Order: sequence, then C-alpha cells, then structure tokens
Amino acid sequence: MAARMKGNKLADIFRQAAAAHQEQRFGDAQAGYKKILKRAPDDTDVLHLLGQSLIQEGRPEQAIRWLEKAVATGSADADACYDLGLAHRKAGNIAEAVCAYRGALEIQPDMLNAHLSLV
Repeated sequence: MAARMKGNKLADIFRQAAAAHQEQRFGDAQAGYKKILKRAPDDTDVLHLLGQSLIQEGRPEQAIRWLEKAVATGSADADACYDLGLAHRKAGNIAEAVCAYRGALEIQPDMLNAHLSLV
C-alpha cells in the first residue's frame, strides 16, 4: 500500500484516507482512495479498501465494481475475495457470492468466515 506508493503526497493521502475509513468517515476515505487510484489504478489494497468502505456504508452494488477490480489484479488476498462475496450477498447476488467465497477458500482454505458464509 503506502510503502509501494511513489512520493510522500500519495502516502499522505493514503494515511488520511485510512484514518477517515477507521473513523467511519466513508466519503472522505473514498475520495482519498480514488485520488490514489488515479495514479495507481491497479493497487489491489486500495481497490479493496475502497470496496470495503462502500460495503460498510451500505452500498454493496458500488463496492462490487471496485472489489472485482481488486480480485482481477491477480494479487488479491482471501479477504478481498471474501469481501467481494459479502458485497454480492448484500446485493442479492447469491450465486456470485458463493463463487467469491470459494475463491477466498482457494487462497486461504482455513478462512472461517468464508466457510460459514457457505453454510
């Protein structure tokens, strides 16, 4: 994430966005994440965090777009796949949710939340 970003400005934007996210100021967090993505459009972690913030804000349909991009980079972790499943489930896309949860389990076979989501 911030360590891979070039320049102090992007790192500062990331720190501010992450702090806003933690404080549940989702609009500020999302604006910061989107600024970073203009310069680093394939940053898996930032794509994931943007999607996660949209889920937390109650906007799963919008989250799906960003989480799909995160997973498509090929370097997404199990958490990104799980969150994609969560967004799909909240949006009512059950088949897509199951597929994403299974993707999370391919990466991390012992991921309890993914197992429980398939029950």
